[in-house]
Amino acid sequence: MRSFIVVCLLMLAVGSAGAELGTAVVETRPYSQNNASLEVSMWDVGGGNFFRPNANIILNIHGARASRVTLSSLDSNGVLTEIQALSCRDGERVNFNTKYNIGGTRALVIRLFDARNNMLAELTRNVP
Repeated sequence: MRSFIVVCLLMLAVGSAGAELGTAVVETRPYSQNNASLEVSMWDVGGGNFFRPNANIILNIHGARASRVTLSSLDSNGVLTEIQALSCRDGERVNFNTKYNIGGTRALVIRLFDARNNMLAELTRNVP
């Protein structure tokens, strides 16, 4: 009987600790501690077809844990739509050459992620 009570108390203690840990896991850190950055070498956005303009962007990637960089469009409702994603690493030059929808795009957002899908850096620019 004594061991049953000890087991019940342990389960109660672990259950309450698990609930506290569960709330800690929900909190996210949007940026990591490793000073990652995106350096824009060329920003040529808006040329080509009027309804489907070209986006030609060249970036220099800085960040020891950099793994993936994405180009997304931000519409007037605040919805992000991924246009293109490329793999990358520290010190590499990345070239986005794609088209986007001018009707719904308010800004272009570039995000740098590590291998665990943590965002390391973000760059947002309005489109003409």
